[in-house]
Amino acid sequence: MFPDVRPPKPESCCRQPLFLPVTYVSKIENERFDFGDYPSEDLIRKIAAALEADKHELLTLPERIPEEIKKRILEHPEVLRKIAQLDDETLNNMLKDLDK
Repeated sequence: MFPDVRPPKPESCCRQPLFLPVTYVSKIENERFDFGDYPSEDLIRKIAAALEADKHELLTLPERIPEEIKKRILEHPEVLRKIAQLDDETLNNMLKDLDK
């Protein structure tokens, strides 16, 4: 599920060290959590920073919605409703247009 998040080696490219118990890393990797034990949004953001990864991508893996995205959705729920109704081709074309 998540990239390898074991403590980085000194020569690694990570910006900041992140030390997690190996058993917890194993639970993250294998999705073996009891109810409510999933990594918090704060921890996922720290993992993303340590790995220099996209925090939004890591937050959506466990089906969490980043707070800033959630806020925008709540401000404009009609946009999400319309997007949810689009077929994949239309959605992909829309994303390409937005990237221009």
